[in-house]
Amino acid sequence: QGLGHTHHHARTQHQHDGGKRGNGDFVPPHQFAQPIKPARRARGKLPVISSIVCEGIDDAKVHARMAKEAGAAGLDVMPPHHWLRFGYRPDHVRHYFDAIAEAGLDLIAHVYPAWTRASYSTNVMADLARHPAVQAFKVGQRDMNKYAADIAAVRAADPSKAILTCHDEYLLASMVQGVDGALVGFATFIPNLIADLWQAVKDGDLKRAM
Repeated sequence: QGLGHTHHHARTQHQHDGGKRGNGDFVPPHQFAQPIKPARRARGKLPVISSIVCEGIDDAKVHARMAKEAGAAGLDVMPPHHWLRFGYRPDHVRHYFDAIAEAGLDLIAHVYPAWTRASYSTNVMADLARHPAVQAFKVGQRDMNKYAADIAAVRAADPSKAILTCHDEYLLASMVQGVDGALVGFATFIPNLIADLWQAVKDGDLKRAM
């Protein structure tokens, strides 16, 4: 089963490594994939997802191949940081994901806040949902109107793609909008509370969730 099927249970279903979840920006390229192998041994059968934080296509392809060789099951594809300064063209996004997908791993599209220049438009979100390698979205728009529109666009494009909120500070508000789970750094500190919150949302018990 691909990454799109790992989100259904309340408890941790994968080990997230590198990138924004660690010190990915500061790790030399030859050390990028080193944490993946011990993470795989420690977590047993749980898939290891590694972040891609690169400034260009060639660099991203190298990182993707290294992650696959080390045993990663998927990649959390973060926007290149120069998009934060200069923005992007929609065809840039498609080319970037196409290049990373050549490694043969499932991809998670990491969605930045709506006020940043690296935030994907709703049309780009729908296009990514139709990409065969993209299995999930880590959504963090921090704008509830945009968040709702993007969820609707992804569902219309391909309802099989998983949508995971990463709104640590708006967990309940973002969970009740029909997402499939959460991928939040805060779960490192209070995993059971967040798992219980998600279970309450799935049960439709908002009183317990609050």
